[in-house]
Amino acid sequence: EFNRSIESFPIDTTDVRSFFEAVKGEILVRSSDAHTDFGLNIFEKISNSIQENIRYYRNKNLYLEGPPTSPFVVLALHSNQDAQITCREPRFFNNQLSLVRAISNHLPYPYSLCVKQHPVEAGHYSLKELRCLRSEQGNVEFIDPKLSPSTLFDSAEAIITIRSTIGLEALLHGCS
Repeated sequence: EFNRSIESFPIDTTDVRSFFEAVKGEILVRSSDAHTDFGLNIFEKISNSIQENIRYYRNKNLYLEGPPTSPFVVLALHSNQDAQITCREPRFFNNQLSLVRAISNHLPYPYSLCVKQHPVEAGHYSLKELRCLRSEQGNVEFIDPKLSPSTLFDSAEAIITIRSTIGLEALLHGCS
């Protein structure tokens, strides 16, 4: 079943290792401006949470409310406080916008990269950051972080994640 789904994937998967090596190389180059509030006191965390809620509502007009009509791949971002990000491989994943850039740079035309922020961190990135990323990359769209991921599984070509529940949900749903 797994091999059949990989073979039906329209992007050339014969050289997956070099794709991920190229992506990894770009992430290492861009990992200097990480977003994290690890270790802040309770008042700073409350302040950050309020600011993120405000940013979420400011960013709302940038988010797609459902899957795009063109071919797309979903990148599910993690919470920046997740141990997968902060402990296991911080030099690769602590700047997830670099991950977005790297994957976007290596997707073939006409695929778009639909980025879904973790629902807990909806609004983590500013409107300026998201607009800049979308205009600089050209093939990046943002999915509403509060949208159920299952609405994307039927039409997505693939789901990219860093050890996340959305990856397990996609596999159980039959998405590659």
